[in-house]
Amino acid sequence: MEDVRVAADVEQDVPNTWIHGGLHPRNVIVDHGRLAGISNWGDMCVEDPATDLGAAWLHFEADAMGHLWEGYGGVSEATKARVQGWAVAFGVLLLASSDDELHQATGRRALDWVCG
Repeated sequence: MEDVRVAADVEQDVPNTWIHGGLHPRNVIVDHGRLAGISNWGDMCVEDPATDLGAAWLHFEADAMGHLWEGYGGVSEATKARVQGWAVAFGVLLLASSDDELHQATGRRALDWVCG
């Protein structure tokens, strides 16, 4: 695994864009292990796309993230660092603020994938 750089102060090098803003497990619809839909668009806003990309760590295995970067049109190292920072934040929040076993397992998995 390549070195993981997680930083809260990495400069945003891409423009803000529309994001979902809440891509946690209860808002993602999966059918037989494949993404089938996204619900609850109430938190949509214009923000750093790293926020939603960070949520991808909650749903995809680490090996799949390379495909996500490619599908997104390439992602800079600065954006990857912000994405990983968001993923760590989401993982910690899911572990600390929920008694839901699915949320806790998802948070633990995201932290394992990002932090190794």
